[in-house]
Amino acid sequence: PKKDKRIKYGIVPRPGNDLIVDDYSQLEARVFAAVGNEPSLIQSFFKKQDFWGTLAVDIFNLSCSPNEVLEKHPDERQQAKAAGLAIVYGGKKWKISKLLNISEDDADAFITKYFTTYPNLKKLVNRSHGQALELEYVQTLTGRKRRFIGIKKLQRSTKKEDFRLLGNLLNISVNFQIQSLGASIINRAMINIKKEFDAKRLPAFIVIQVHDELVVECKKEYTKEVSEIVQRCMEHAYDIGVPLEAKPIIVDRYSEAK
Repeated sequence: PKKDKRIKYGIVPRPGNDLIVDDYSQLEARVFAAVGNEPSLIQSFFKKQDFWGTLAVDIFNLSCSPNEVLEKHPDERQQAKAAGLAIVYGGKKWKISKLLNISEDDADAFITKYFTTYPNLKKLVNRSHGQALELEYVQTLTGRKRRFIGIKKLQRSTKKEDFRLLGNLLNISVNFQIQSLGASIINRAMINIKKEFDAKRLPAFIVIQVHDELVVECKKEYTKEVSEIVQRCMEHAYDIGVPLEAKPIIVDRYSEAK
C-alpha cells in the first residue's frame, strides 16, 4: 500500500554513509504545461504559483491570485485538480461527471469551458489524434515514438470493440507524449548523475528510482557535493521550456523522506 512504509524503512545507508532522496516537484504538471504550450500554465511555474490554483482561476474566472485559491476557493481548486489532466487524457463527460460529482450536462459544459480557456490544449489533442491516424505514431519532444500499427483499420471498422479500442489508442496518443517525456527526463538525469559521479570518482551511487524520485547513497563527507550534483542534474536534465524543481533531503532511512 502507498502509505505502508515498511519496505522503505528497510532501505538504509551503510555505516558512514547518507541517503539523499530527491524527487521532482509536480513533474507531470510541468511536462503537461510544456507539451500543451499554454502560456498561463507555463508562466505559473516561472512565477512559482499554485498550478492547480492557476487552473481554477482561469477556468472559473476567480478574482484572487492562484496562490490564494486553496484558502478562498478550495472547491474550485479541487475540481480543477480532479479534471485538469483527465480531460486532456481523454476523459469524456461521463468520467468527468463522476470525478466532479456533477451531472453529465454540467460535465459537458465544464469540458467545453476548459478547452475554450485553453485552446492550445485542444490543439494538442487534435494534433495527436491526427498524427496517430495518419502516421500511425506520435513522438515526444525527445524523439521517442509510440507506434499505432493498424489503427487505420480500426478507424474503418464498424465493430463496437474496435471503436472502443480506437478511442483508447487515441487517448494514449496524448497521454504518451506527457508520461513518456517525464520518464525521459528522469532517465537523462540518472545518466548525467552517474557520469558526474564517475568523472569525479565520488563514493556515491544511485540506489533506486521510484517514478520521479531518486535515492542516492554516498559517504557522509561528500553529502553536500553529491546533493548539489543530484539537484543540478535533475533540474537541468532537459530544457522543456518550463523550470524543473528537485530539492534533495538527507535521511537515515528512506521511510523518513516523506
